[in-house]
Amino acid sequence: MNMRRFIMIENLQKAPKKVDFGMGPTSREMAYIPTIQNDLNTRRQIEMLPMWQHIEVAENGYFLLGEDALYLNAQLMAKLKKAGITGITEYTEYLGKAGETVGHA
Repeated sequence: MNMRRFIMIENLQKAPKKVDFGMGPTSREMAYIPTIQNDLNTRRQIEMLPMWQHIEVAENGYFLLGEDALYLNAQLMAKLKKAGITGITEYTEYLGKAGETVGHA
Protein backbone atom coordinates (compact mmCIF):
# COMPACT_ATOMS: atom_id res chain seq x y z
CA MET A 1 0.00 0.00 0.00
CA ASN A 2 1.33 3.42 -0.93
CA MET A 3 0.80 5.74 2.02
CA ARG A 4 1.99 8.83 0.14
CA ARG A 5 -0.67 11.35 -0.81
CA PHE A 6 -0.37 14.02 -3.45
CA ILE A 7 -2.05 17.24 -2.38
CA MET A 8 -2.48 20.72 -3.75
CA ILE A 9 -2.44 23.57 -1.24
CA GLU A 10 -3.84 26.91 -2.28
CA ASN A 11 -1.52 29.89 -2.03
CA LEU A 12 -3.39 32.25 0.31
CA GLN A 13 -0.80 35.01 -0.15
CA LYS A 14 0.07 34.96 3.56
CA ALA A 15 3.37 36.16 4.96
CA PRO A 16 5.70 33.29 5.87
CA LYS A 17 6.76 32.69 9.43
CA LYS A 18 10.30 31.66 10.27
CA VAL A 19 11.01 28.08 9.21
CA ASP A 20 13.54 25.59 10.50
CA PHE A 21 14.95 24.82 7.07
CA GLY A 22 18.68 25.37 7.38
CA MET A 23 19.02 26.06 3.67
CA GLY A 24 15.68 27.80 3.37
CA PRO A 25 12.56 26.70 1.53
CA THR A 26 12.54 26.87 -2.25
CA SER A 27 10.43 29.39 -4.12
CA ARG A 28 7.98 26.60 -4.96
CA GLU A 29 7.67 25.69 -1.28
CA MET A 30 7.10 29.33 -0.39
CA ALA A 31 3.90 29.19 -2.45
CA TYR A 32 2.29 26.77 0.03
CA ILE A 33 4.27 26.72 3.30
CA PRO A 34 2.85 30.09 4.48
CA THR A 35 -0.66 28.67 3.98
CA ILE A 36 0.21 25.70 6.21
CA GLN A 37 1.71 28.04 8.80
CA ASN A 38 -1.22 30.46 8.85
CA ASP A 39 -4.27 28.26 8.21
CA LEU A 40 -4.90 25.96 11.18
CA ASN A 41 -7.42 23.82 9.28
CA THR A 42 -4.95 23.15 6.46
CA ARG A 43 -2.23 22.27 8.94
CA ARG A 44 -4.51 19.87 10.84
CA GLN A 45 -5.46 18.15 7.60
CA ILE A 46 -1.90 17.54 6.43
CA GLU A 47 -0.74 16.49 9.89
CA MET A 48 -3.05 13.48 9.56
CA LEU A 49 -1.28 12.26 6.41
CA PRO A 50 1.65 9.89 7.06
CA MET A 51 3.46 11.04 3.89
CA TRP A 52 2.54 13.72 1.43
CA GLN A 53 3.96 15.61 -1.49
CA HIS A 54 2.75 18.85 -3.01
CA ILE A 55 1.55 18.92 -6.63
CA GLU A 56 0.78 21.76 -8.98
CA VAL A 57 -1.40 22.07 -12.04
CA ALA A 58 0.39 23.09 -15.22
CA GLU A 59 -1.11 25.46 -17.77
CA ASN A 60 -2.08 22.46 -19.91
CA GLY A 61 -4.08 21.01 -17.01
CA TYR A 62 -1.68 18.19 -16.18
CA PHE A 63 -0.54 17.67 -12.61
CA LEU A 64 3.10 18.42 -11.86
CA LEU A 65 4.64 16.46 -9.05
CA GLY A 66 6.41 18.73 -6.62
CA GLU A 67 10.16 18.37 -6.85
CA ASP A 68 10.85 19.93 -3.48
CA ALA A 69 10.12 17.53 -0.68
CA LEU A 70 8.36 14.44 0.53
CA TYR A 71 6.88 15.31 3.92
CA LEU A 72 6.44 12.86 6.81
CA ASN A 73 4.20 13.46 9.79
CA ALA A 74 5.48 13.29 13.36
CA GLN A 75 3.62 10.04 14.10
CA LEU A 76 5.31 8.24 11.22
CA MET A 77 8.72 9.58 12.25
CA ALA A 78 8.15 8.36 15.82
CA LYS A 79 7.09 4.89 14.61
CA LEU A 80 10.12 4.61 12.35
CA LYS A 81 12.43 5.56 15.21
CA LYS A 82 10.70 3.17 17.62
CA ALA A 83 11.04 0.35 15.09
CA GLY A 84 14.77 1.02 14.89
CA ILE A 85 14.66 2.17 11.28
CA THR A 86 17.88 3.95 10.39
CA GLY A 87 18.88 6.15 7.49
CA ILE A 88 16.37 8.93 8.11
CA THR A 89 17.52 11.74 10.34
CA GLU A 90 15.61 14.91 11.01
CA TYR A 91 18.53 17.16 10.14
CA THR A 92 21.25 16.50 7.61
CA GLU A 93 24.80 17.77 7.71
CA TYR A 94 26.45 19.24 4.64
CA LEU A 95 30.10 20.26 4.87
CA GLY A 96 29.80 20.22 8.65
CA LYS A 97 26.89 22.65 8.69
CA ALA A 98 23.23 22.03 9.40
CA GLY A 99 21.34 21.43 6.18
CA GLU A 100 17.83 20.51 5.22
CA THR A 101 15.30 19.09 7.61
CA VAL A 102 13.26 16.00 7.03
CA GLY A 103 9.95 17.77 6.66
CA HIS A 104 7.39 16.55 9.12
CA ALA A 105 4.47 18.17 10.84
